[in-house]
Amino acid sequence: MKRTRQNEFMGIIPENPIKKCPFLSGTLLLLLLGGCASHRFPVVRPVVEPSRNVYARTKAQDHFILARDFDRRGLVKLAEREYERALQLDSGSDVLKKLLFQKYLESGKYTQALLLIKGGRKNEALTREEKRMVSTIYIKMEEFTRAVGVLESIRNKNEEELFSIGRIYEVLGNSAKALDAYRRYFEKKPDALAIGFRVAKMLLQQKRYSEAESLLVVIQEREGPQGDIYTLRGTVALMDEDTVRALGFYDSALAVDSLHEEALRSKAQVYIGRADFPPAIECYRKLIGSEAYGEVYGRTLALLYFYNGQIEESEQLFKDLLQENIDDYELHYYLGLVFADREKNEFARTEFEKALALQPKHKESWRELCSVALRDKDYRTALQVARRFTTALPDEASSWRMQGYVESILKKYPAAIKSFRKAVALDTADSYGWFELGSALERNKEIDRAVKAFRKVLVLRPDDPATLNYLGYMWAEQGKHLDTAKAYLERALEQEPNNGAFLDSYAWVYFRLGEFDSAFVYLQKAIERIYDDPVLYDHLGDILVERKDLNGAVDAYHTSLELGSEDGAAVRRKILDLEIIIQRQGITLQ
Repeated sequence: MKRTRQNEFMGIIPENPIKKCPFLSGTLLLLLLGGCASHRFPVVRPVVEPSRNVYARTKAQDHFILARDFDRRGLVKLAEREYERALQLDSGSDVLKKLLFQKYLESGKYTQALLLIKGGRKNEALTREEKRMVSTIYIKMEEFTRAVGVLESIRNKNEEELFSIGRIYEVLGNSAKALDAYRRYFEKKPDALAIGFRVAKMLLQQKRYSEAESLLVVIQEREGPQGDIYTLRGTVALMDEDTVRALGFYDSALAVDSLHEEALRSKAQVYIGRADFPPAIECYRKLIGSEAYGEVYGRTLALLYFYNGQIEESEQLFKDLLQENIDDYELHYYLGLVFADREKNEFARTEFEKALALQPKHKESWRELCSVALRDKDYRTALQVARRFTTALPDEASSWRMQGYVESILKKYPAAIKSFRKAVALDTADSYGWFELGSALERNKEIDRAVKAFRKVLVLRPDDPATLNYLGYMWAEQGKHLDTAKAYLERALEQEPNNGAFLDSYAWVYFRLGEFDSAFVYLQKAIERIYDDPVLYDHLGDILVERKDLNGAVDAYHTSLELGSEDGAAVRRKILDLEIIIQRQGITLQ
């Protein structure tokens, strides 16, 4: 007979020798049986067939072993297929289900993973472990609302589940529910300092300062003096705008750990906010002196030296940092700023060019490179740099604004207008671009368009004093909308009462209104603040003419010419006309 499967499991039973050899004699048969005829023949029991379940589990084990072998060899798809076959044969195996679930997650087969765990069941019918697995799938699918919904359905949540709920709510932007989950976690596990700190920081974000402080006090009572706790308490005080108390906590943290990074950095930030750079420098000196933080905070210390006027220290530190990081474009940029401040413009230009060679799209370096040329009054070079800027960053509003600015200086107003229009088209909220466009349009005698551009600025920055002044002065020059012009200039002067340009504009409005005495008073105030502007003396001459002080007017016009009036021909005509009038009236010129 054929060898059957049960033979494999139970062993092979030999066939009856009598049936095999029917010709054997009776005597021989007795001998073969080992005894006389009265010897009792042994009973051979029938073979018991193994159950179908035993067979299936055995085959499942074979597929499992094969799957593990494929796993070790990195044959992921083959391993996954063998796990599937194993689970089909042994569907009740939790081990196989978890292994296949993990395989589905790794290969991104989230739908199969859901089907594997849930089948056709609703979430309510799942076990605690299955709910956690389903939540993991939803997280992988970025369906965070469904993920947290499954976890929320678990009763008596443990720490791990509460932590997961908190994290998901953070992703969803629901800080209130995230905070609640973390708080419940911390209640269950009060030794988890990281979670306690997280809860305190979230309370800070919600401006619940007293709650944050109370929590930190409780933590400190249990944990004792720790730098991290003092530092966080300092941050609470700082956000509550109590800088004195904040500094006290930072000092307490440093008493525990003299090189506590966060305490030193936070303490320095308090002083930087006060523009009190020396104590901030001391904090960063400690940080840079530490082996752990030196390289990280070196550039910050160099910048603090720069802002504190310690230019030589700043320059040297940036040079030292560049010895170790020669390809760091930001360090070249900062060193360029230092050179520019020291009026070493050639060195500054070299550093900005190095920065741009390393990072061609660094817009700050482009702006500073152009500014160096403008300070040197090398306008041709400035225009070349500006054009390189727009070529490198054609979609950057600031590049076109810079090019327009240089073109305006060169009095190429049509070109400047075109550049500024590109700037505001790229960034409609660029108030500086709109202001410069208005200025270029006004200089190009396109007054109505200039007014529209300036009004755009006032939409973006309703009380911008420079724009209020420009519009007020422009209308005063035209003799239009004088009441509105006066109101605009008064708003500007409320913000900057000692601004000479604003006072001049205000005086000119009074001049146009025919109130010459008021015009004279405010122009005198303007000259006290800006004594070298030829336009102011030109205005003074016009006002003095109306006040019948012709000699004073002539003197004012001459001063305007001496200061380099841009409209010298018109000023000379005024002088000539006044001299003729004076001679006719017999007035002696002084």
